[in-house]
Formats: sequence, C-alpha cells, structure tokens
Amino acid sequence: MLSEETELHPRVIRIALDYAVEHVEEIQGRIERNRELAERSRLASERRGELIA
Repeated sequence: MLSEETELHPRVIRIALDYAVEHVEEIQGRIERNRELAERSRLASERRGELIA
C-alpha cells in the first residue's frame, strides 16, 4: 500500500524499514534534536518580534 501511495519501489521501503529497525536510538535522537532546534528557533523568532514591536 505504501509503495502505491508514494510510488516508491517496495525494495526502497524495505531498506528504509530495515535501517530504522537497526538504528532506532539514533533516529529518535535526531528527532528529539530537531524538535529542540525548532523550539529554540521559535523562541528566538518570538523574541525578535518583541524587540521590534
């Protein structure tokens, strides 16, 4: 179903899933770092807005 919805070859999907299974902690760490960076960016944007308001 995913292959049909995304037009990705099933082999590519299997490779991605295999990688995800073998590197769960690394992927979760990257997700958390991205969330932290997004939050820092959001806060910085708010602070900039407050300075020019």
